[in-house]
Amino acid sequence: MTLFGIRMGINLKTYFLYKLRENKALLIRANRPGYNNANQNQENEAGKILNSKIDLLLEKYLKNKRNLCPEFIGEFQGLPEGDILYEEYGKLELYNLRYTTTRYGKNYIFISIADNEDEFLKIISEEGFADNGFVKEDINLPSQSIKSTDFITENDFDLSIIPDAYTVDLEDKRLKNKSI
Repeated sequence: MTLFGIRMGINLKTYFLYKLRENKALLIRANRPGYNNANQNQENEAGKILNSKIDLLLEKYLKNKRNLCPEFIGEFQGLPEGDILYEEYGKLELYNLRYTTTRYGKNYIFISIADNEDEFLKIISEEGFADNGFVKEDINLPSQSIKSTDFITENDFDLSIIPDAYTVDLEDKRLKNKSI
């Protein structure tokens, strides 16, 4: 995407997966704001905003829950299979989530809703799978199945205490403020 010839880091849906206990996980989806690729400060700010959102969402989810010590499994930036993963709001007790690590490191994962390994293999074999920035060979098989996953999004909680939490693009914000 370009704006006046400037390359932009896009507004990006990012998924973070945590193990809560055996057969129970938490999946958090939050948006990283877009930014001007030529502006390192904006890129750093976009990362800080995303990290602040994840920290606050995790804190709010865990409030009043006892004996849960979330263990970070990994992060996915891409287009997962499963309509529920694109809903505006999350869902408690999501079933059939599968994930796998990638050759890019154990914290870089691919996630999908799939009933079984065969269905998961079909998903990563589809032509559109490359839209995720992966090829089938990037995926470490077999996938891992999670019996029950709580899925939350940034729309499930108030994040207004985070500066720019609802900013879609930091460069657009800068340009609007400059013209005022």
